[in-house]
Amino acid sequence: MSRFDSTPVEVAIGPCECPGTPHADGDLVYLAPALSMAGGMAAQGVIAEAAGDSVRLQELLAALWIKYGVIDWNLVGEDGKPVPLTEANVAAALPYGKGGRLVAEKADDLYAEDILAPLVMRAERLLKPGPTPGRTSRTPASTRKRQ
Repeated sequence: MSRFDSTPVEVAIGPCECPGTPHADGDLVYLAPALSMAGGMAAQGVIAEAAGDSVRLQELLAALWIKYGVIDWNLVGEDGKPVPLTEANVAAALPYGKGGRLVAEKADDLYAEDILAPLVMRAERLLKPGPTPGRTSRTPASTRKRQ
């Protein structure tokens, strides 16, 4: 993917539930192909907040993916006009069992590697074999004092 590729990633969230069912291809949500800087920094914050609790981390990242990743959808309201993409509308339209899980999983596929890369690099540096500072070997038994 080019640095400047801004082609949204389409996520089908189920059959069209809009009034009059105007979408033969179903309801669609569009994700940014890459997470924004603000989204990435927020993800680093929730990783620290979760502090090793993988269930909590999954919950926090899913909310973050929805907040920063969703950039458009094809949902229309009773008046036939596009439903504005607001935080309240996204929360109402994308509950877990009606598309929210699908969007979060696709966003995780798109963004998780970029978010985890700095942590993996830090861990690799810490675990990299090499000389250790100072003396680490035990004193040979022959040089110990007898009690």
